[in-house]
Amino acid sequence: MGVQRMYLTREEQIQFLFAPERAVVLECFLGRSDTVSGAVAFKGGRLSRPRLAYWVRRMLDLGLLEEVGRRREGRRCVPIYRCVAEEFVLTGRAAYVASTQPGGSFLVQQRMLQWLQTTSSMHIERLGDDWSVRCYRPNEHYVLTEYRPLWELEGRAAPRPFSLQDDWLRLRLPRAQAAAFMDELAALTERLKAASLAAPDDSGPFYIGHLALVEDLD
Repeated sequence: MGVQRMYLTREEQIQFLFAPERAVVLECFLGRSDTVSGAVAFKGGRLSRPRLAYWVRRMLDLGLLEEVGRRREGRRCVPIYRCVAEEFVLTGRAAYVASTQPGGSFLVQQRMLQWLQTTSSMHIERLGDDWSVRCYRPNEHYVLTEYRPLWELEGRAAPRPFSLQDDWLRLRLPRAQAAAFMDELAALTERLKAASLAAPDDSGPFYIGHLALVEDLD
């Protein structure tokens, strides 16, 4: 028996989620064990035996499937397969990292975004760290693929709402206070720069800050 949840991190694993036949293949082995012939019969011939055998080899190579036993079918003793986890989860962060690795493709992120927009009732404009795609079997009849906020999936508290407003703040500072303000701003900038270099995060979103001190001629 595999683990309960597996987070997909490799681009090849992630690409599997968008294969046209993914749903049928997962229905054969996610949350259930079967042989190739048994799975073909289970799906009523929606996949041919050679085609399903191809996907079994692919999933074994990707580390998504494992042999859990053997069963006699006629004169042959054939392997029984099952997915290595009871559910697969793809996070926005993993999608970004996989697509930016050597040989990775940003088309992966584009395809994910298009897929999420067509399968989710939520309006999703970008792939952020706060979303996830979960594939699991809610019952014996089918496999469900759903969009879930990552914090909700992992049982964490909802993040504090964060918003920035493009508002101007006008302060009239005497020269001494203006100089002290610039000193504090320089120190803050250095701290943020050091923190960014220590733990770089390229997942976005990103914000640009505009600060300026000009002499008040009024």
